[in-house]
Amino acid sequence: MSTKATIILLATLLLGLSPLAINAQDFEGLNYYQLEDGRYVYYEGLVPCGKEVFIGSDALGDYNGISTVHLACQFCHLFAMLSAIISFLLVELVPILAVILLVAGGIMYYLALGNPEKLSRANKMLKSTIIGLVIVYGAWMIVGAFLTIIGVADWTGLQDGWYTVSCPIKEVGYTVDARPRLLVEVKGRGTVASVTPSDLDIKCGLEGTVCAKFVDEGTAVKLEATADSGGSFKGWRGACKGSGDTCEITMDESKLVTAEFSKPPQKIKLHLTIHALNSGLEGEVTDGQGNTCRYSYDEGQALSKSCTMLYVAGAEVTLTVKPGANTQFAGWFGDACDMTGDENCTFVVTKDMASRVLLQSK
Repeated sequence: MSTKATIILLATLLLGLSPLAINAQDFEGLNYYQLEDGRYVYYEGLVPCGKEVFIGSDALGDYNGISTVHLACQFCHLFAMLSAIISFLLVELVPILAVILLVAGGIMYYLALGNPEKLSRANKMLKSTIIGLVIVYGAWMIVGAFLTIIGVADWTGLQDGWYTVSCPIKEVGYTVDARPRLLVEVKGRGTVASVTPSDLDIKCGLEGTVCAKFVDEGTAVKLEATADSGGSFKGWRGACKGSGDTCEITMDESKLVTAEFSKPPQKIKLHLTIHALNSGLEGEVTDGQGNTCRYSYDEGQALSKSCTMLYVAGAEVTLTVKPGANTQFAGWFGDACDMTGDENCTFVVTKDMASRVLLQSK
């Protein structure tokens, strides 16, 4: 069997199983499915059972009021796992592989330089990738449309869309900890730490993660948000509201607290070089923002000194030359400053820039 035929067969089999999948969507990095009693189970990874999971009543990702349970596996969990696998393949894996193959094919085409054999290989890779995408997503749409048209939900239990099957899953297992659970989520560059009680010991600072702690019911908890250098704290969501640095909640049930931080602005480099036209000179360049580039012939017996200064895009910067003893300013050169006669140079930082200062003897 040829490679192309094998790919087509595997894609057809994969999409043929798609309608059997129970609803298991991804939200904030967690998959979820619905129990027989209407509550929702949130879980990490592709395996939906046999481990600790979160059970709550909200399908929109609000973790308030959830409980943590070690859920035993049942037959219907097979459909939840199939759905998670299919979702991973169609939404995450296939697009990435397609982009890699298209880029590789484009590079091969560009490097072929008119060679017929190489051009043929590049064309085959590009065409095979496009055909594979059409097969995978086309089959996904065709199978679902067919099942919808023939009214398959009326006699199979398929409901609420193409890929949902009514397969009852019950809460069978044991509660890991009956106490309320506090979940702290960080979005952006910053850290959330517990202030009180002192033994809670929460410090969550990895972007996109959720830190969790069991807390005695009725405990008053105070959290504090600290932005990384150059960033700022935007505000709280979930059980906490507002934009103040601290948040106070009472743990009468499990709660989710989300802290949002702005990312530090991008820094742009200014490459500054001080050139001495004679030996024995000295001087410095300052920007009034705490950055200084100093040159002294006596320190290194060299006729130049290079420094790198960092600025936020759009910042207005004024560089000032301060010649030392027996030294005078001779001029500016470069894309940041290009002039003579004025020891002050003002410009707006828009990209990585370079500037040179000339010093000469008096």
